[in-house]
Amino acid sequence: MGSSDRMLQIIETLPEGEPTGELREMVRGMIKEKSNLSSRVRRLDHDLRTIVELTRQINEKSLDLDGIENFTMNMVMGHFLIPKVFIMRLDNDASSRFIVSKWKNIEKPSLTFESGGKISNRILEIGVPFEVDGVDISRAEGEFCAQLHDAGVKTCIPLIKRDQETTFDLQGLLCLGPKIGTASLSESETEFLDLLARMIAISLHNAQLYHRSIFDGLTQVYSRGHFDLHLSQEVERVRRYRRMEDFQRAAKFISLIMLDIDDFKKCNDTYGHQAGDAVLRALAQIIQVSIRACDTVARYGGEEFSIILPETPKKRAVGVAERICREIAATIVETGDAGDLRITVSMGVATYPDDADSVQLLIREADKALYAAKEEGKNRVVRAPSLESRKNKGK
Repeated sequence: MGSSDRMLQIIETLPEGEPTGELREMVRGMIKEKSNLSSRVRRLDHDLRTIVELTRQINEKSLDLDGIENFTMNMVMGHFLIPKVFIMRLDNDASSRFIVSKWKNIEKPSLTFESGGKISNRILEIGVPFEVDGVDISRAEGEFCAQLHDAGVKTCIPLIKRDQETTFDLQGLLCLGPKIGTASLSESETEFLDLLARMIAISLHNAQLYHRSIFDGLTQVYSRGHFDLHLSQEVERVRRYRRMEDFQRAAKFISLIMLDIDDFKKCNDTYGHQAGDAVLRALAQIIQVSIRACDTVARYGGEEFSIILPETPKKRAVGVAERICREIAATIVETGDAGDLRITVSMGVATYPDDADSVQLLIREADKALYAAKEEGKNRVVRAPSLESRKNKGK
């Protein structure tokens, strides 16, 4: 028996009368208040533990956009018993608009709004979690809220990064369906979601900055800077493993493909830069679906791309290049106003350590092979000569 129960038992034994009745009511009120306080303490303790775990998880995924978004949705679904969730954030391809980037238990909503437009400004102005059906909105915002309502959204959580008291940046919108059952979000749950939103906004901001630093904004393949770093690491790995005693199990090769779009300047001059951009995006997509998960494609510069093929000898790398070359030549690129275009590429292949003994030489030999392909008529693959053949030729 708890202390509250014992106190009530003692009070009930007192004789009837006005003072005793008042005392009974006072004790009952104190016990109820204590019970409510205990319940709130337990809830705060649970929320604190959740926040500590959130901080740990978010820090682990601090540069991983997909990881942050998936963790956020799973946490909301489990912690608040909300089965339908989706996230809107700035589009990687066009950072001027917000798109639906992740969704759970619903068909992907076709929602978007412009960064800096009326809707994003209104969300910033509200600044806190809000009910879709309860917000004061204009006609344009009303159409957006109607779309949210049609998608089954009950509550929206603005993901706002606050740099200073007067500097707010909208990083996204967390959209929640109704809770399981009939209960709405409580005040404490809404406060908790607001705190969560601030943490998620900072993580999304950092992850997107990192994403933009290693990916090319137009094609969404890796950037030149990431390519340089990754190729150096791969070459060093092969160099180190080739010195191992267990040579048979070591990574023995790394191949590099350099490719350039044939007559790309003519394409830009004839059809315009928007058509050229469409060609670059289409080319990047073709390459990405044509290589392994362990391979790396990067935009080396302008219309030139590079592909790093770990643990791939030259004969196999040439086969990969020829397959990609044929696939590109057979693809019709839709460019919109400029119509449908066909493109071809010239490709050069070099392998470490057969054709080069350093990163710089590997790039140079692959590039020389690429320009040999151009000189031989374009739309083809040329392999670099081996180090040994070049040395014998120089004798």
